[in-house]
Amino acid sequence: DGFTIQTPLNGSSFMPTTEAITLTWSPAGSADQMSVHIDLRCTDGGLFTSRINISGDPGVYTVMPEEFVLMFPDFQAQCTSYIRLARTRPGELDPAFGGGIVSGRQERRVQLTLIP
Repeated sequence: DGFTIQTPLNGSSFMPTTEAITLTWSPAGSADQMSVHIDLRCTDGGLFTSRINISGDPGVYTVMPEEFVLMFPDFQAQCTSYIRLARTRPGELDPAFGGGIVSGRQERRVQLTLIP
């Protein structure tokens, strides 16, 4: 089943070293693995990325300032951030194809401006 990111709104601005970024999505409650991927493209030329695995599918995840600083200790300039939320469902490949493990993945993203 599909899902949508409800917050934050596309184009929002945050000061992530002092304010939390709360990501919400719907529907929630699936048995699938959820993960958050944060990509930064900064005006000083910096490119950064980080991944957070979420326990379950709660419909909400908050990146606290302390967590952001640990993930991106070199964050010093304004950045365009793409926050991607991924829902992944593992499965088994049909034995007719030799067996194995496969996974399906849905991904949604929101673009933010992050200010130091």
